[in-house]
Amino acid sequence: MSSHAEFYAQVPTEARLLPRLRISLEEYAAYRAQRGSRPLEILDVGCGEHALLGQHVDPADHYHGTDVKPELRRPIEHYRQVNLEDGDLPGAWDGKRFDVVFCGEVIEHVWSPDRLLRQLAACMHADSLLLLTTPNLAYWINRLLLIAGVSPLFIENSAEVQLGRRLPALGQDRTTQGHIRVFTTRALQELLARERFELVRTRPYTVWNIPPDKLVARFSPNLAPGNVFVARKPDAPPAG
Repeated sequence: MSSHAEFYAQVPTEARLLPRLRISLEEYAAYRAQRGSRPLEILDVGCGEHALLGQHVDPADHYHGTDVKPELRRPIEHYRQVNLEDGDLPGAWDGKRFDVVFCGEVIEHVWSPDRLLRQLAACMHADSLLLLTTPNLAYWINRLLLIAGVSPLFIENSAEVQLGRRLPALGQDRTTQGHIRVFTTRALQELLARERFELVRTRPYTVWNIPPDKLVARFSPNLAPGNVFVARKPDAPPAG
């Protein structure tokens, strides 16, 4: 691939309602219940080719999606192609402010997570909700893999194939997904604080249906495969 945009344009995205998406939708539903009957403005950053969340938000709400892909397999009415590396996310929506901003499994794909959070903040008002998900580098399995000298899950050492995993079951030689930055739970929380987001809660999610993951997802964001970070931006400008 001659550019990261071309790389991500060809990476397939999920068409299944994974646990992280279910948790994000739970948080959205709870937020919506607090806001009464007014239709909400929803922004799904990195919506993917299926715009999956758009199929599960309240029909009364206005769903908007953005992705690096030039077009979606499931077209939606409000879509903008935006390259998050250097594109203008708020400008793509003419400065519109959104009530709920989804940003699922995106922040690990950009060179500057700091810039991404600033772009997200510019799309929010003081009462907006940010639902951001990302894998956890300190996942309990990764801790064991490192002891054994195996490259941790979620980290990718090549632009083409996954290396250092030893076994096909661990992803050896599989096509990469384009992870550039990978976070521990604390690192992502500190990044949110640095950008003056208020963290409401951190909710762990599972990736594989195995008992240890279900257990740590109940008790420990620091050991879980990944987390949903629920955040606000209290000092965001009011909606225009």
